Amino acid sequence: AFVGDTSNTEINQRYEGYVAAHRRADLEVDPDLTLQAGFDVESSEAAITSLLERGIPFDAVVAGNDLIAMAAIRCLTREGLKVPSDVSVVGYDDLQLSAYGHPSLTTISQDP
Repeated sequence: AFVGDTSNTEINQRYEGYVAAHRRADLEVDPDLTLQAGFDVESSEAAITSLLERGIPFDAVVAGNDLIAMAAIRCLTREGLKVPSDVSVVGYDDLQLSAYGHPSLTTISQDP
């Protein structure tokens, strides 16, 4: 699943990378697994909760940024799922804070 606000230019570029990676692996992107979420914990958790409630199977979350990823981990854990054994989560931005969660967040760093 991809979670983020794709109307934001940076997040959309990250989403396009997600789509390109699927194409290179000869995989289709399931539109039901593309979730819109703002830059806040509440909308990020709501997006993950809606995915779980719809019963759509997924085993990974690619988050548009580290805050969304940390919210996803919190939500998944609260729902009884284990990260990363049940669902893998990766964020983007390599925030220093991402190392302090449990589990620590896998995050992508980029050069400015």
